[in-house]
Order: sequence, then C-alpha cells, then structure tokens
Amino acid sequence: MEHASKFLITKHNTGLWNVEQSEEAAEKVTELLQLDLKNHHVFLNDDGFHNHTMLTRRKLPQHLLALYGTGASVANIQKAYDQRHPLTRPSKPRHCNVLFELERDWNNARNYLGKDEYYPDFLSYFQRTVDARGYAWTVNEFLLKQDAAADDLLVRLHAGALHPLTQLTYALEWRQPAMVAEAMAQTCARLEDGDKTADGVLARAKEPMLALLGRIRVTPEQLEEKTAEMFHAIVYVASGAAIRPPHHVKYDYFLMHHVNASPFYPTANRQAWIPDAAKARLLEWKMRMDVVQYAARGCPSFSLDDILRYEAEIRLEGSPRDMSKVLHDFGDDGHAIEQARATALCHELTRSYADRPWAVLRGDETWRTVQHMVVDAVQGPGRLYVRGAGMEEVWKDVPLQWKFGDEFLRASMFGQ
Repeated sequence: MEHASKFLITKHNTGLWNVEQSEEAAEKVTELLQLDLKNHHVFLNDDGFHNHTMLTRRKLPQHLLALYGTGASVANIQKAYDQRHPLTRPSKPRHCNVLFELERDWNNARNYLGKDEYYPDFLSYFQRTVDARGYAWTVNEFLLKQDAAADDLLVRLHAGALHPLTQLTYALEWRQPAMVAEAMAQTCARLEDGDKTADGVLARAKEPMLALLGRIRVTPEQLEEKTAEMFHAIVYVASGAAIRPPHHVKYDYFLMHHVNASPFYPTANRQAWIPDAAKARLLEWKMRMDVVQYAARGCPSFSLDDILRYEAEIRLEGSPRDMSKVLHDFGDDGHAIEQARATALCHELTRSYADRPWAVLRGDETWRTVQHMVVDAVQGPGRLYVRGAGMEEVWKDVPLQWKFGDEFLRASMFGQ
C-alpha cells in the first residue's frame, strides 16, 4: 500500500543525478518535506502567489529535493527550509462537504476547480485515491485518460509557468506518493495564469500560432531523441536570450521555468506504467508550450556565438555538476539550483546526440559556459530574473557591471 500522507527519502533515492548522499541528509529532507506537507498552504499569500513568489503552489518541496539530489549538506537543506518557512501561509482545514462531493462523483470537481480555498479538499481526495489505487493509476486516470475531465486537468497541469508540472516532476523522479497527491491537488487548485500568455499571444495571433503548433508531432519511436532535442532547445533558447549586452546576463523568469520542468520528460520515459503514446503526447505539449512561452516573452534573439563568447564573472572548476554546488547555500527560493541541476542533466542527456544538426551546444567546455551563465545570472547585481527577455524595456534596470552589495543580498533573500 502506498502512503500518500508520508514522505520517505532514502540515501539511495537521489533522483536523476544518482549522487551519493548521507543517511543524515536523507532523514533531514524526509523530516522537512513532512513538515511542509503538514504546515504549509498551497499559496504564499491571499493573492494566489506561489510558495516561491509567483503563480500557484509552494516551491519548497522541489527546492529541498533539488538540493538533496545535487549532494547538498544537511546544513544547506535546513537553511533552505528555515529561510522560506516564515514566508508561507499555514495550512487550512477542509470544508465540511466538499470531500464527500468529490468522492461521490468526480464530475462535482468542476464546482471547485481553480479555487485555492479548496486545495485542502483536493489534497485529501487525492491522498485517499493514491492510498487506495496507487499513484500510477491516479496519474493515468486523472491526467492521461484523454477524456474531457482528464484533458481539463492536463491543461491546468501546464498552467502557471508550469509549476504544477514541476511539482509532478519531482514527485515521479523521487517516487513519492505524497508528492503526487500534492501535485494533483495543486493542479486542481491553481489560479488563473499571471503571465497572461493566452490573453496575449493566442489572442493576437491565434491562427498562425495554432498552425505552427500543429506541426509539432512526436511518435513513440522518436521519444528518446525528441526528449533530448526538446531539453537542448529550451536550454539553448533560454541561455541565448539571457545575453543582452551591455547588460549583465539575466535569464527570463518564464523561460527558466521551462528549463526547470524539462527533467519531467526523461523521468516519464522511465515509467513503464505510462503508455508510450501518452509519453509522446506529453512531450508534444511541452514543445508547444515552449514555443508559446518564447513568443509571449517577446521572441528574444539568441545566438550560439554569444554563448560561446561569454566570459564568466568568476571561473569555477569542474564539470557542470561540480559547478552547481556553489548554489547550495545561495539563499533564493530554489530556482537557481533547480536550473543548474537541469542544465547538467541536459548536458549528459544530449552527449549521445552530439552529431545531430539540432545539437548546437556541443562539448564539455560549451556546457561549462552555459552553467557559468546560470550561476552568474543569479549571483550578479539586480533582480534575479527579467520577465519578457525580448522586450527592451525589461532590460533598462539591469545593471551594466558586476558588483556585490545590499542590492545583491536583498535579491538573494527574497528571490526577486
């Protein structure tokens, strides 16, 4: 029987990096994940802000697992929790009749979807479902069944800068039934998109965009290579768009999220219980979302030459994996270490495709350069990210030169 109300992380369960971890770190991350589940609400505040400053759900579980899965110490894992805990909302009780209504007939969910006050009810519902049927059945039934109800939730899974999808990424990668239940509840309770992607791109250029998106197709036979190609493409575009001379390198907040969600796909490909046709469909959706998000960010220019010419502010030694460790005690809300983790994963995933025309980021030194950009972008001055990298006005306040000071410390603490 699966336990959808309890976390259990072992020292051997360290995610896709498969790093060595200590028994103490495993016990600590299990303890903190359990505390987060028990004590924290889905949103940071009453405006529907995510538990890491933006759109939908608390980010703390992913942050803790990203640290643990990249070899962080017990002290750094505890520090991440301590810094975010004061910013969270306490969990709330269930409503007296909603869980009964959901269990009586799932069609009643339409009365509660998209309303954050019903998150506790959805969480209880999915905890009971996962306990009774298992998380594999739950994901297949509620997200991948391809009926109207499942497709509605699948759309919601991809909303809010892919926050629900990222939560499910970590849930499946670490095989945590409790986190699957959280991800499903988050999907149901998410608020309207704060980035207004649909109101923007799809409203202004709906027909051309739909025609373009319709050309994106993946067959089950193409899964492995297309997964690598998708991952490479979003890292390449996001990194190229982060360079806007003479300004300091800064990644786009939304494109960064699309990088951070990409480990879902190599993880999903490993799940024998997900039909290959569903894996292909999920990958198509991600590739289409990447295109829409790129357009919504103002179609920022990107150049391989700019990436290759990039000079790191502070040279770091070792592989992209090694370089990521400088972010273990960074003090943000987890985006940085997640992006560094994803970048190293992409480097390793695409090695066997170096001869493909699409694989323009080639060689260990090129990937070290990209990882230097990831580190420099957040350790540099000013806000951590821009929003709309293709729009000139968002760059006007990005500093032109490297410096440390109060501004940097503020950004580090509050993830702005």
